[in-house]
Amino acid sequence: MQRLRLTLIGPVAVAATAIACTGAPAPTEQSAGAPTVFLAHIVQLLAANRYAEAWVSLNPSQQLTAPLPAYVACEGQRPIPGRLTSLRILRVRHEPVRVVPEQAPVASTAVTFALRIAGTPAPQGVRVVLTAHAVLAGAQWTWIMPPARLQLYRRGCGTAPPLQPRGAVL
Repeated sequence: MQRLRLTLIGPVAVAATAIACTGAPAPTEQSAGAPTVFLAHIVQLLAANRYAEAWVSLNPSQQLTAPLPAYVACEGQRPIPGRLTSLRILRVRHEPVRVVPEQAPVASTAVTFALRIAGTPAPQGVRVVLTAHAVLAGAQWTWIMPPARLQLYRRGCGTAPPLQPRGAVL
């Protein structure tokens, strides 16, 4: 089992969003670098609320559904306060994933991470486990949001004002 441990110094606001990465097969895994390193970088970007930077590597099929302004606006609505204090790989396996429901599944490398997020709401930290998927698209890795998250964008997340709870006064 491959292990990757990252400790970040300084405060990092976290948006704990389960991610998946994918694309179409390309030359070789070695030519594009390890999918575990790519996915760890994406998780770090999301943990730091650096959504615009993460979006650049989002699969082009999902970029069409979640354009950059909508993605940044939607993800920025509910950041989780805190800092990423550790990131560990728990498991690496190969499995098919769908980039969008209308497309056939593609081969991917699935990486399960354990994150520790600490901050004011949880000084001792909260353990978050998520699985991400990576597949080469051309010579580059791209990532995808999981189906439930992609569905939020299909319903307009980031393109309209957030819904107010019933009885809310503006």
